[in-house]
Amino acid sequence: MNFLKMHGLGNNFVILNHINENKEYNYRDLSLLMTNPVYGVSADGLVIILKSDIADAKMRIFNTDGSEAQMCGNAIRCVAKYLYESNHIDKPTMQIETMSGIKNISLQIKEHVVQSISVDMGYASFSPEDIGLSISKDFIYQHISIDEGTIFNGTAVSMGNPHLVILTDNVEDYDFTNNGQKWEHHPLFKYKVNTEFVKLLSKTSIRMRVYERGVGETMACGTGACASVAALTKTGHLPIDTPITVKLNGGELTILCKQDYKIIMTGPATYICKGQFIM
Repeated sequence: MNFLKMHGLGNNFVILNHINENKEYNYRDLSLLMTNPVYGVSADGLVIILKSDIADAKMRIFNTDGSEAQMCGNAIRCVAKYLYESNHIDKPTMQIETMSGIKNISLQIKEHVVQSISVDMGYASFSPEDIGLSISKDFIYQHISIDEGTIFNGTAVSMGNPHLVILTDNVEDYDFTNNGQKWEHHPLFKYKVNTEFVKLLSKTSIRMRVYERGVGETMACGTGACASVAALTKTGHLPIDTPITVKLNGGELTILCKQDYKIIMTGPATYICKGQFIM
């Protein structure tokens, strides 16, 4: 099975082009196998590109534990770059169908090489129903903790998938290894949660680490960066309609949160390798 491996700021994926594939696959089992660091290619997720009846292409993404994610900002940038540079889509704008809706994408191109990708990520939502909260009211800059330990201020937000954004100065030294899964399974969230620890650097920049639901700590998370900017805009820590630089372990993304909480994400995508997976 032919595959491509790409990354968005270190958040890396095995990508399968199944646009013209007629055979049916169990993508959950494939993700468990192909992303395995010993028996597979090793990756943060498995991305499938499929034909879409309502957009230019369709993207599905599976985590390393086999669960399917609604959306991934870093993965969709990789897919957009691949589709353009492989001549599957010959235009600087495209629409990609995801589990969280159709995403509109604009490419910044130089000599047929995609330099960066801007994605209309849709609207950030603070609705308990959209996030999947176990309470009936929103959760904005409220106290939250695990194991009755340190109390943090957190905001729950959905970018098509659930996020808990914690504003703290303790970003670099926080122990995600021992605590990440406790946040992921916090009882406030019915369907588990992606957790972002964020430090405010200035009015136009933040530092962020992320523990992704079903994966663990990753080098970057596009939806997490969007959720973090939306949350800090909501709480008044960041200005509205202003490009914000999000500094992640793997590099930087630029996030724009508009007045209506529509989010635009801009960042790069990079090839790693291609090959054939023998099953």
